[in-house]
Amino acid sequence: MGVTGLLILLQMLLIDVWPVTSVPFCDQTFLDHYIRSIIKEDKEMNVSCQFSRNVTVPQPSLNAEWRALQTSRQEAEIRHGFTLLLNSVPEVTTFISQCKLNVPLQRFSSNIRTMGNILQQVNKKIDPHPLEDARTLTVTTLQQFYTVYKNFLVGKYKTLVRSLCTGLGYR
Repeated sequence: MGVTGLLILLQMLLIDVWPVTSVPFCDQTFLDHYIRSIIKEDKEMNVSCQFSRNVTVPQPSLNAEWRALQTSRQEAEIRHGFTLLLNSVPEVTTFISQCKLNVPLQRFSSNIRTMGNILQQVNKKIDPHPLEDARTLTVTTLQQFYTVYKNFLVGKYKTLVRSLCTGLGYR
C-alpha cells in the first residue's frame, strides 16, 4: 500500500463517514445510530417531573389507519410533529428547571432538527404549511413527553424514511 492508500485508510478511520450509500440517511446504520441514542436518552429521562400545563405533542401511534395514508400525508404529519416537538422545547425546559432537574434538552432539539433536515433531503417536495387536522395528544410529565418523542422517531419517522429511500431506489 502506497502513501495515498495509507492516507485514505487513516482518513476513513479517523473521520466518522457513512460510505455505504451516496445518500447516508438511507443507510440503515445511520438511522440506527440516532435510534440507539434516543433509546439511551429515554432511560435518562425516566425521572419524576410533573408539568404545570399540558404540552401538545404529535400522536406517535403507527397503526393501520396511519399506514393507509398517502406518503405525502404521512410526511406532512411528521413535519407537523417535528414542529410541535421543537416548539415545546422552551416550555419543557422551563418545567424541568421548576422540577429542579438538570436534564439538558440541547441534544433533543438538535436531533429533531437533524431528523427534519434528513426528511427534507430525502423528499424535497415538502409542504411547509401546518396541518389543521393532525393527530395530537397532550402530556403532563417529562417521561410522557420523551416517550412520545422516542416512539414518534422510532415508529412513524423511521417507517417513512425507509419508504422514501425505497422509492429513491435505495434498499
